Amino acid sequence: MALAVQRIVVRAILTDYRRRARKAGIVDGRAGAVCVIQRFGSALNLNPHFHLVVPGRVFAPDNDGALRFHP
Repeated sequence: MALAVQRIVVRAILTDYRRRARKAGIVDGRAGAVCVIQRFGSALNLNPHFHLVVPGRVFAPDNDGALRFHP
């Protein structure tokens, strides 16, 4: 169940980044994320939640094929 929720959350965030990049004229903008599921709190109580690291940028290939970061 937690993996399904994680996929939905990450997909929604990355889809929004790609949509915003297209509005800014970046055709093939891609983003990435790192997500860890933490299942317990500090008192070893059941407390499932996500820790997500998502850069506030997308990257896209430049004219010479190199990747360039776009805010």
